This record gives sequence, C-alpha cells and structure tokens, in this order.
Amino acid sequence: MSRCSDLSQSCTPRLLAMVAFVAVPMVGCGGDGRPKRIETSGIVTYRGAPVEGAQVMFTSPNARSATATTDAEGRFELTTFDTSDGAVEGKHRVTITKTERVPGADPNNPYADTRHLLPTKYSNPAKTPLSATIVDGGETDLTFALTD
Repeated sequence: MSRCSDLSQSCTPRLLAMVAFVAVPMVGCGGDGRPKRIETSGIVTYRGAPVEGAQVMFTSPNARSATATTDAEGRFELTTFDTSDGAVEGKHRVTITKTERVPGADPNNPYADTRHLLPTKYSNPAKTPLSATIVDGGETDLTFALTD
C-alpha cells in the first residue's frame, strides 16, 4: 500500500472518499454539526399558579433530550447542547417534575426520601399525557397547565 504525500492521481480517490465521509453526516445539521434546534420556551402552571423549580424535559426517540428548570414565574427556556438553544425538531414526550427532600432524609443519599410536589403522571416519559411537536415556524412558546 502506498502512502499519499501529495495529491497524485493515486491519492485523489482516497481524498474524495474522506471528504464525503466527513461531509455526508453533516447534511441537515446546524452549522455546528449538531441537529437543528428551535428555540423553545414556555410556562408551567399547577392549579392555576406558576411552578418555580420544576424540571422540564422534552424527550424524542430520535434525538437528544432538551431540559430546563422553571423560574419564579414558571417560565423556562429549553437547552439541548448550549444554554437556551432550544429543542431538536420533531415530536417530543414532555415530562415535568418537582420534588423535595423529606425532612430528616439521609443527606448522603440524593434519592432517599423525596416526595413529588406535582402529580406523578407527568414524571414518566412513557406515561406522561404531555407532548409537543417542535417545527421551524411552529409554536415555540408553550403553556403546560398541570392538573391533578
């Protein structure tokens, strides 16, 4: 096997194959080589009041999840790769959770003795009744009014 140290005829096919190998996966991606994201924000309410400190997650079977934490007004901005870059285009299951540690819980175990402050039906991606479809030009400021 010869080594290519210049662009001789024997090297040209290998060079073209390498360029194609790198360029083809980038089709349909943003300029950063990642899937296209749509800036997505919204508000979460429960019993008519904004929910502060809730964890919001958009999960898609074909894309990386987007996450956010609600502020004092219940507002959130989704992050997939970079802060507030939104969600990948497509259909997502939406989970919203908020928990607190029970007083006296083991401080060394982050999963011990926590309780849900929102209905648990919103916390499981396989069972949540919430979904959102994110498309360019579609609705990107969403409202999730949670109920018991």
